[in-house]
Amino acid sequence: MEETQLGRRVFFVAPPSVVQDQLIDLLIQGEFEVSIVKKPQAVFTLVNQFPYGIFFLNTEAPLVDKYSSWDDIIDEMRKLNPQETIRIGVLGYNTSPEMAKHFLIDKEVECGYIQLKLGLAQTAKILLKTLEINEARGRRKFIRVPGIPGKNSLSIRTTQRLLEGTLMDISTAGMAVILNDQNNLLSSDESLDDIQLRLWGSLFTVKARLMGKRMVQGKGMVHVLLFDPPIEGPAKLKLHSYIKRVIQQETDQASVR
Repeated sequence: MEETQLGRRVFFVAPPSVVQDQLIDLLIQGEFEVSIVKKPQAVFTLVNQFPYGIFFLNTEAPLVDKYSSWDDIIDEMRKLNPQETIRIGVLGYNTSPEMAKHFLIDKEVECGYIQLKLGLAQTAKILLKTLEINEARGRRKFIRVPGIPGKNSLSIRTTQRLLEGTLMDISTAGMAVILNDQNNLLSSDESLDDIQLRLWGSLFTVKARLMGKRMVQGKGMVHVLLFDPPIEGPAKLKLHSYIKRVIQQETDQASVR
């Protein structure tokens, strides 16, 4: 399967506080893989590791090192991506028709020139539409992230027993679970109405049903569970918060390679 069918990672490079504090959460809740890149020079590493990434550049942020302008940043990103698969957008508060023309016509940014001064709701609407047009979700409906070792655990209480385990991966649709006791597995006729999840210190309860099992080399039997009913409300917000932190951690680690 082509990488674009699995979605595109979205990066906000040196974004203003409104993006960090509010817009990221809204986009994560829209099931887009979004994260922040604090240092503009980190985009060069990320372009290599995410050749189908979407990069929104805050061209009002100051630059350091040898790059004297955001034009230099864009030009270098293009050189590092000769297959022309990345997408670039620009955002900021201090917009003007001249700046918009420069980035849209001269630099040919694919994802537009986003005016943050339009307000949170309008900016979010524009960004969501831009990401949809650029197929940032690919064919997937939900963000799926791995279970970070030491940052997740779960307990499943059935009518007859209590099982402990960890996550292999999770989305807002369901999760893949590895039980600690591989000799004590779930069966399809067991009620899974009391599953306690602890994700990065946040605790909440969900219900699920067993969809299947698969053997994973080096890990053992993995149980695939579907949330039933679908999670909503505070539990969903907590799960999205975990997803956000996992994606951000992946981006931070990739930025320093």
